[in-house]
Amino acid sequence: MIQMHNTSRGIRKRQPPHVRRPELAPIEWLESRTLLSNTWYVATTGSNSNPGTVGAPFKTIQFAADQAKAGDSVDVFGGVYHETVTLHNSGTASAPIIFQPYENQNVTIDGADPITGWTASGASTYTAAMPENLGAGNNQIFVDNQMMTEARWPNVPLGVSDVTNANSTALVTRVVDKTNSATIYNPSLQQANGFWVGGSIDIGPGQDWVKQTGVITASGAGWVTFTYDELNTTYEQPRVGNNFYLFGVPGALDSAGEWFRALNGTLSLRTPADDSPTKHLVEAKARLYGFDVSQASHIQINGFNLFACAINTSAKSTDVVINHITDQYLSNFSVATNGWHPPTSGGIVLAGLNDVLENSTLAYSAGDGVDVTGKGDSVINNVIHDTDYSGFDCAPVQLAGMNDVVSSNTIYNAGRDGIFQSHGGGDTITHNLVHDYALLDTDTGGFYCFGLDGQGTVIADNEFYNGIAGGYGAAGIMFDNNSENFVVNHNITYNDNIALRINGTAFNLLIYNNTFDATEYTIATAVYTTPVGAPAGAPRQIDDWTGTRIIDNISIMPSERLGLNTVSSHNMSNNGKFVDAAARNYNLLPGAPAIGSGMALPPYTNGYSGKGPDVGALPYGVADFSFGASSSIVATPPPPPVLTPPVVMPPVVTPPVVTPPVVTPPKTTPPHSAKAAISGMNFNAKHGNETESLGGLGYNFAGNWVEYTNIDFGTGISKVTFEFAVANAWAGQQVILRLDSPTGTKIGTLTATGTGGWGIYAAETAAVKGATGVHNLYLCMGGKGPTGNIKSFVFA
Repeated sequence: MIQMHNTSRGIRKRQPPHVRRPELAPIEWLESRTLLSNTWYVATTGSNSNPGTVGAPFKTIQFAADQAKAGDSVDVFGGVYHETVTLHNSGTASAPIIFQPYENQNVTIDGADPITGWTASGASTYTAAMPENLGAGNNQIFVDNQMMTEARWPNVPLGVSDVTNANSTALVTRVVDKTNSATIYNPSLQQANGFWVGGSIDIGPGQDWVKQTGVITASGAGWVTFTYDELNTTYEQPRVGNNFYLFGVPGALDSAGEWFRALNGTLSLRTPADDSPTKHLVEAKARLYGFDVSQASHIQINGFNLFACAINTSAKSTDVVINHITDQYLSNFSVATNGWHPPTSGGIVLAGLNDVLENSTLAYSAGDGVDVTGKGDSVINNVIHDTDYSGFDCAPVQLAGMNDVVSSNTIYNAGRDGIFQSHGGGDTITHNLVHDYALLDTDTGGFYCFGLDGQGTVIADNEFYNGIAGGYGAAGIMFDNNSENFVVNHNITYNDNIALRINGTAFNLLIYNNTFDATEYTIATAVYTTPVGAPAGAPRQIDDWTGTRIIDNISIMPSERLGLNTVSSHNMSNNGKFVDAAARNYNLLPGAPAIGSGMALPPYTNGYSGKGPDVGALPYGVADFSFGASSSIVATPPPPPVLTPPVVMPPVVTPPVVTPPVVTPPKTTPPHSAKAAISGMNFNAKHGNETESLGGLGYNFAGNWVEYTNIDFGTGISKVTFEFAVANAWAGQQVILRLDSPTGTKIGTLTATGTGGWGIYAAETAAVKGATGVHNLYLCMGGKGPTGNIKSFVFA
């Protein structure tokens, strides 16, 4: 039996249950029971007419919660409870109300309800009435506790709630864009004219910073036209290479594991085995919360499983402690016209004063894992994974309060950011292991904030790794668009595009004693900005980083540039003096130049014994700092599914689908002469590249390619001249020219020479041969890093 709970406010021992006196008259039981005992019992076999004793428990947790007062506990026998427990009564600081399983039994609060009454309605498809309706994009279906996929194209493997599968999407191969409307093309779309009209598209437009949902207004074989939210005319318009998928029409139900709910409430389902749903537990999400603590304080929730629901608090919820829970499928939504503003944050909400989430496992959420909006709240020693599978602006941990603590958590598989500080400040973010983020979006970070005054937020002793994305890439730590007043010390990053990205002005960032490894740059920044009020065409300038100090760091890759007025001192490169950098062991070898070479930066370097502090995150001879959740956190799986006897329901007639008018797509463009200049940005398809960087096709990293269709080489050509720009430090990278595929016939190779900068364009020429007639041309990027920016090219 759980009898002790250890929090930052001390250890409280739960009092033993009192025994109800048998001589009490039945009419007196509730009043007498309240006076005599501080433990209420609940069981699925109980009754709310019972006195709530261990031998005669209540049936619902809600009924017990309504009886519990300060100092009481509610002990719940094992089983599945389909309810939202809304708390109206509060405990006190010395006598909280405790909710816990009885003697550590397996208790699940289930936010979904069974669907029964199935009727066969076609090959492998079954229908049933589904009274639950959380709204378009919010409904969720489970078969034997596994989330099914809302019918869509292209089909995806089951487990779409796992972010590693959620990016199984198609690619835009051509786009015709109008204001707030676009027509995109993919030859694999073979449905009839009008098939997708009225449905929805999920797309990461432009640089794919965040997903959004559009309404499809016309469609045909190979194309769809849809509306979208034109968030930024340059960077967030649909373009070639964007990921997308389509959903929201009944005809999309064509694969095992898919479902569709019609407007009349009829659910159509194909089980994963394409067998009868009567052989399985089929459930539909019906409730958002397992516990709603928004009107109560001094509550402890210990040891429960939650399924298809989360826990809610509010600013009134002081000293709520959530301990040793497992929560799967915390939130679900798939529709957001503006992906920067999802329909809800989702996840567990800590909104009060001194609320705590600890020692718990959270998995699978379209939104946040935990949303912290209160003051002095703590998220400590948790495992949080596979969140933000929507690709909207959410994260495993989102911080929007003041003076909150995020410490010793293991966080992985995130659609966008790992830890997202959206508002507030004064936070402490320490000893976290954060990895595999930016799985659905770009321009993101293991830690990310945007235009935020951190008010002294400390980011220390963390490890951030595996953030690789297109566009501007992903960073281990990212301060976007004029963020300031942060302390970043003793962190390790690796296998990110960029270790530390700082965009815009950046006042008072203290970057001390970190070990920064990355695939491209240690420090990168949005290049320049035009001064406020400057006339059109005025030269751009480097941003001001007054007060920013970058000291005592080890950098594996070069930095792109630093802002004006930055103090940079006592930093050094690896020099091969790590124990094993390839295995990510960044401890210093004996005699490493970093030993004793740092600047004293109290209190961050206190305790050194040599001539000076060591450079980097791991001082020589000192035990590594710990990060991540303890290995003692073991997720308790939900109980086995319970089969419900089938109930025969009359067949439901599906209304006819109205076919909209046919829209004819534009004709294919004619061949383009290879001897006429071709703009770098007029490509037809891409893999990994983005379009704009200082006036040309940019972000051309090794392994990426772009395609230009219908290029007419005539009777032959002998050379190609690129209008090319590349920083001198990255000279020697290659552009390999191939015909008809990324692995097709090679006709030449341009080896780039330095032009003096990424925005300084010069003519670079290479010999070519073997191309005649009309072909699709592929520019394939070779080498080990960024190749350069391409404004145009022409053959002769």
